[in-house]
Amino acid sequence: MTGYVRHEWIDTFCGRLHDILIGEAAARVLEARTGATGTVLVLPTWAWVVPAIDIGRKALRRDGRAMLMPVRLTWDGGPVRILRPGTVTVADWSMIGMGHSACGRMDLDETLVRARAVQAQDAAPVEEPSLSSVRLAPGRDVTHALHALIEAGKHARWEATMALEAYVERAVTGAVRVVSADILHGLPHAQAAPDVLDETGLEQVRDRMLLGTSEREGAVALLLRRCLAPVAFVRVDPLKYITTDLRRAAELYVRQAVGDPPIGRKVRRVWRELPEATLEQLIATYNERHPADDLSVKRALRALTAGRDAMAGAHDLERLGTTLGDPNNDTEALALAHLESQDA
Repeated sequence: MTGYVRHEWIDTFCGRLHDILIGEAAARVLEARTGATGTVLVLPTWAWVVPAIDIGRKALRRDGRAMLMPVRLTWDGGPVRILRPGTVTVADWSMIGMGHSACGRMDLDETLVRARAVQAQDAAPVEEPSLSSVRLAPGRDVTHALHALIEAGKHARWEATMALEAYVERAVTGAVRVVSADILHGLPHAQAAPDVLDETGLEQVRDRMLLGTSEREGAVALLLRRCLAPVAFVRVDPLKYITTDLRRAAELYVRQAVGDPPIGRKVRRVWRELPEATLEQLIATYNERHPADDLSVKRALRALTAGRDAMAGAHDLERLGTTLGDPNNDTEALALAHLESQDA
């Protein structure tokens, strides 16, 4: 398409998503096949369009050229086909996203493709789907080619994961600032808030998001799975989708790392509104406002002690002493002891 250009990072990332999609499709074909011979055909999984929705500054390059953005192509029967010698396969495709929708049909044979007229619902510039194939000599089994596509998909998944490493680090750093301000000061943009995680804690959170653990997948693996869904980028460009998702996940991971319960922010909001209230009064007031949460002493204490070591913020927790024993006792130790008794 003359006068248009693809966003470089998005183009590369969607190329990796394409390889992952093709690898998964090849695995399904391999599982279902019956020793067929012929040509393995790989169909495209992205169309590139001029957005008809607002995507911000990514819509134009500095030189004024419009940016093309990807829209998922879906194929009835999947994007990996085995073409039998002397046969014709009909492939219907459709796409929706970036303010566009279109569909079409292709006749696939050993000459690769004869495209029928595209039935489009808009007249904006849309790149025609282009094809690439893995051709085999007549009579040769297709197993080797399918296995090659599967391995390429696995490699692309790893490359896509590593391509998000810098975005994960940025998201975690931002999340620590947000959570630190919320927990330690309650100010949305407090510049002087100490961090709730040290460098070791930051690294652990980054690793869990990027690589997961032996027990569960990380945030990036789950994100990649969502990116493969046909509807993922219907209303937003891939980079915006990814950064928004990682910011949300990073805050959740940081809060989990410092022991902050999901309702911690709401608990602390009520806590700050009631400077003279005891813990019991705090819980009663909270449950009046949010009866569905059914706040317990255990979760209230977790919310009030999240992200704090034995010295941090002790002056904010002095009110705990009025309900847990002698006000002169170490309120942090009292809180932790109470939590341990609840867990026992």
